[in-house]
Amino acid sequence: MERALPPSTVLLVLVVALASAAARSWVVQGSAMEVLAGCLEGRVVVVDPGHGGVDPGATGKGGLIESDLVLDIARRVKSLLEEMGCRVVLTRDGDYDLAGDNPSLSLSQRKVLDMRARAALVASTAPDVLLSIHANSFPAPRWFGAQCFYRPTHPASAHLAACLQRALAEVTRNTHRRPSSNVEHYLLETATMPACTVEVGFLSNPHEERLLADAGYRDRVAWALVLGLIYFFSGQR
Repeated sequence: MERALPPSTVLLVLVVALASAAARSWVVQGSAMEVLAGCLEGRVVVVDPGHGGVDPGATGKGGLIESDLVLDIARRVKSLLEEMGCRVVLTRDGDYDLAGDNPSLSLSQRKVLDMRARAALVASTAPDVLLSIHANSFPAPRWFGAQCFYRPTHPASAHLAACLQRALAEVTRNTHRRPSSNVEHYLLETATMPACTVEVGFLSNPHEERLLADAGYRDRVAWALVLGLIYFFSGQR
């Protein structure tokens, strides 16, 4: 006997269908309802908003702060995934790090302790996937576009990065970048599950900073990451 879908899932299916019809560039293959109802339900996902606390990360010329931006996107991803039956754990859910309350620590010491604490949280959660969300910055303002990074510590990480990159290109229509393994990230190095760092765009690019400052665009980024997970868990390439 088929189980009836909750109204929230039906709504999400309709959103995907309408967005697909409007954009004609990102379509969930097969039955969108079956995919959304099945492949994400019961999954465990850790979403890591980078930086926080004394470490704000990059700041755009328009004043957009990386730590605030990525936390906002992480919360949007969490909300969407939970609507689809996922268990989602954020490594932080406020403007703080995980290094503790010792005021004598230097910034570099806090970063080390923070990353170790995040890695320990990931390990104790034992998720199906890990997503670490960041924003890029570069001296030359011409560079733009979201990009996914992975390390070959898990054989499925490259596939996860490809699925996320595909969805980001389809949904945001603002990136032609490809997944890359050229990254140094402690969380990715220590992960024992498929894991990616997602750079959602360049705060050093004025146009992209304005996009990322817009709540509607952040919704698209969050939807792209969810769609990428749908691609990944449903076995699409």
